[in-house]
Amino acid sequence: KPMQHKDAVSFHQFGEMYQCNELKFIPQIVFGRPLINKIGAKERVVIFETDKDHVNDIGYDLESFIKNFDQEKRQYETERWTMIAKEEYSSIASFSLLLFELTAHGAPLYLQEMITKAIQDEIKHTQMALNMVHLLTHSTKENQLKLPDLPDSIVLKSLKVIYQDTARDLEAEYLSAQKLKNEASEYSGCEYGDMLNEIAMDEFRHAEIGKEICKWIKEN
Repeated sequence: KPMQHKDAVSFHQFGEMYQCNELKFIPQIVFGRPLINKIGAKERVVIFETDKDHVNDIGYDLESFIKNFDQEKRQYETERWTMIAKEEYSSIASFSLLLFELTAHGAPLYLQEMITKAIQDEIKHTQMALNMVHLLTHSTKENQLKLPDLPDSIVLKSLKVIYQDTARDLEAEYLSAQKLKNEASEYSGCEYGDMLNEIAMDEFRHAEIGKEICKWIKEN
């Protein structure tokens, strides 16, 4: 459908746009993340120290995979994984906010447990992405992410709005998971592919959480 101005601004902020018959954006982007591209927000820097934030302790040995990257490939992957780290770090806040909102509406414990696990997944994914940046840049001390400042206040959403937001985000979660799974298959047999597949399986499960949330809201 034709894009309204507000939609164009939103999509421009959250992904790459191409001149074609339909709008395309990076499937890893999911809407509603409060720490990405907040208009007019003051920038802040989040510092992850590799020794304290366990950036290297992710269970995968990736040095042999990236050691033969040329400079152009290294730069591209550094920018890519920096953006992924920013997205995943922001998703920690998104799931935390969702947990708060659903708890305020009396959500059952099984939903709270599922969302809490998703928060832990996003922390793990952030560590994985930062580990890639660490290895690609030969950093020995710390990694930094530049993010907009936190919102001044949080407005509690109604169940209707939560349902609409969750239903909209489901497709993006599935797209993200499928894209990563496809990429993982290209690297089958190496630890990089195993890492991508683990993230993909987590994202598929997050989409299932969205289904469960929508189901509970409809029933209540």
